Amino acid sequence: MCISGKVYIYVIHSFILIFMGRIDVILPDDMEEEFRTEVFKSKGMKRGNITAAIIDAIQMWMEEEREKRSNAAKKAWKKRKKVNE
Repeated sequence: MCISGKVYIYVIHSFILIFMGRIDVILPDDMEEEFRTEVFKSKGMKRGNITAAIIDAIQMWMEEEREKRSNAAKKAWKKRKKVNE
C-alpha cells in the first residue's frame, strides 16, 4: 500500500495456538514444600520446571495404572484359559 509516497509493508506472522487443560490441586503445605524442593534440586529454579515435573509425575502414574490393568487382564485371561482346558 502506498500513501503519500511512503511504502507501508504489513507483515502477518503465523502462529500456533496451543490449548492446554488446567487442573487446580490443593496439596498439604509440607508436601508442596517438599515437592518444590525436589524439583529445584533436580531441575533447577527455572520457569516451567514445576509444570514439567507435574507432567512427568502424571505420565508415570498413568503408565503405572495402564500396566496394572494390563497385568490384571493377562491374569484373568490365563485363569479363563486354565478353566477352559
